[in-house]
Amino acid sequence: QAINYAIDRNLIIESMEAVGPLDSRLEDYPPAHKRLIAVRPVDGRSVREAAHANLQPLATRAFRRPATADEVNRLAALVDRAVAEGDSFEQGMQVALTAVLVSPHFLFRAEGQSKSAEPGAVQSLSDFELASRLSFFLWSSMPDEELMSLAGQGRLRDHTVLAQQVRRMLANAKSEALVQNFVTQWLN
Repeated sequence: QAINYAIDRNLIIESMEAVGPLDSRLEDYPPAHKRLIAVRPVDGRSVREAAHANLQPLATRAFRRPATADEVNRLAALVDRAVAEGDSFEQGMQVALTAVLVSPHFLFRAEGQSKSAEPGAVQSLSDFELASRLSFFLWSSMPDEELMSLAGQGRLRDHTVLAQQVRRMLANAKSEALVQNFVTQWLN
């Protein structure tokens, strides 16, 4: 029986599957990927060692404070386990990155509380907590490298340094977020 195809030229696809890239090389990856996975398990370096080297700066940046050795070791163990179960190193790093992104240390700006402090007592912020508060207030974003570096050196509490940083941050285009967010919240 002849079918008249001139009536309907629409194509209906019920399913499709894409696989690849199958022949990707390390140099083909985008710069963001190269920054996240700068160290690979080659030349005698174990999966856990490579994962640790990649995850230390990543977790430190994401948590807005130096990541503890225990935190990085747990993340590296996730990569090690994924690779042991047959995943590639990149897939293992995806698992660890997912763990970082769902961590309360990334999602919330939690501030430490001294175990010896009285409930309700006034406590000083750490330099990293100060950097985070300042950055989210002025930029609505994470602290940049300069702010984190000063916090790591313990110099952010110096009034001169703090004033310089506030001026630097206000001169940055990201400070427009302060105006937009403050006015939006204040005036609804």
